[in-house]
Amino acid sequence: MKKALVIIIIFFVFCGLVLTLLDVFEIWSITGMVREAIETHPRIEHYLHAAEDRAESEEEITLLQSQLERAREEKEEIGRINRSMEDLLDRYQERIDELETNLEESWEEIEDREERIRQIARIYSQMKPDEAATVLTELDDDLVIELVLRWEDRFAARVLAEMDSQRSARLTRILSE
Repeated sequence: MKKALVIIIIFFVFCGLVLTLLDVFEIWSITGMVREAIETHPRIEHYLHAAEDRAESEEEITLLQSQLERAREEKEEIGRINRSMEDLLDRYQERIDELETNLEESWEEIEDREERIRQIARIYSQMKPDEAATVLTELDDDLVIELVLRWEDRFAARVLAEMDSQRSARLTRILSE
């Protein structure tokens, strides 16, 4: 029995070698026959197309997954940019609010100062021009000019006439600018 088994094995090895040699030298192609049988058989052909479709689908899925990952990364970047812009806008809004508050305070200060200067101008306009000129010698030029601009022209002319001629000339020059 061992001999028969050895003979059968040798026979199959010999047949395999012969078939391989025939296929290598393209005398008789077993792989071509198998390929032709596979491609022409309807059930096998269906599975081949299904395998091709599956490979294409897997490629599309891989492509879509990479596009989805890129889209997620871009969405995250846009989110970071949005948060950064919101922070920047918040800081600008805080600065605008601060500036508006400062502006309101400045306007209030200016209005208060204007009212005080109007009141001082009324007080001086009740004085005699020579008395007003005497007091104005102790005040700075800017304040004197603001007062002169609020007086009636006739009173302002009398006060300037009572002042030192050099200061009166300097104030007139500043008023003309």
